[in-house]
Amino acid sequence: HALDNLQVKGGENTSVAISYEPTQILLTKNKTNNVEENIVLPEYVTAPVKSGDTVGEIIYTVNGEQVGKTEIKAIEDVNKSIKN
Repeated sequence: HALDNLQVKGGENTSVAISYEPTQILLTKNKTNNVEENIVLPEYVTAPVKSGDTVGEIIYTVNGEQVGKTEIKAIEDVNKSIKN
């Protein structure tokens, strides 16, 4: 699942595409409507960024208790800017 691009500092590009793989969480039936999704991302990452690098995470909670999480990863490379 794609998310909005993440800012990159010091790179050839100013942002990087990011995505995550959905995760399965086993819950009792009465808790399925109470799942909260908290996306944890920095304001920016610093180049170089490689495809597959973990840049954040999504934490799933029910009533304040963590029940699962999944990593958010870069899905493209951003090379460090070379300034002459």
